[in-house]
Amino acid sequence: MAHKHASKKLKLFARLWVAFPALYLAVCLAFFGVDFGGLLKILLSPWYWFVSVTAVAAGLGLIQIRWYGWYLFLLSSLTAVYQTAIALTYYSEAKNKFLAFAAYTLVQLLMVYIVAREVRVPYYFP
Repeated sequence: MAHKHASKKLKLFARLWVAFPALYLAVCLAFFGVDFGGLLKILLSPWYWFVSVTAVAAGLGLIQIRWYGWYLFLLSSLTAVYQTAIALTYYSEAKNKFLAFAAYTLVQLLMVYIVAREVRVPYYFP
């Protein structure tokens, strides 16, 4: 259940982060050039499940405005970037892997910046 004081942007990013396991696989298929065999290897990886559980917990923490939501969001963003490096290195057939990695990293940094602006002092540090 969303907190009544959460902004629309924060709710949007939190819901996207709760849907991270499915969205990440879709991004791997659409943008990283990962075939279905590589997708299956990612899906069976324990690291992918660690990143996914961390992301879902972060999304739920953000949407409910809990103190741990921001910190888990930072951790899950960092681990998602690392997961992307692994996926691009081992499972991707893309020609320009560095450009895909740089683009994903920039999107993650933008998300961290936007969420950081939403979770300022009134929410987490009263």
